[in-house]
Amino acid sequence: MKGAPEIPTPAPGRGAQNSDPKIKNARCRLAISIQQQIAYEITREKVGSELKLLVDQPHIARSEADAPDVDARVVLSRAAPLGEFIRGKINGNRGYDLLA
Repeated sequence: MKGAPEIPTPAPGRGAQNSDPKIKNARCRLAISIQQQIAYEITREKVGSELKLLVDQPHIARSEADAPDVDARVVLSRAAPLGEFIRGKINGNRGYDLLA
């Protein structure tokens, strides 16, 4: 969100919503870049660990602590039964996703 109005807060009256679109876009890109670095670091730290995974699709799972469509997915090398918990060793990462 690039500077969405927060009515009835006092922020819109302070000129915060009148920023140059180029500045808003630059700030947004910076925030996304920082968040990507954090997310990639978190996935890299999990490589080599063994996790309890919940299978959402035959080749897609998530750790028991992760929310669907929000947190990292685990891409499975072999199909697993839907809705089941399995143990999976994390062998690598690809962007936001873990590989097992």
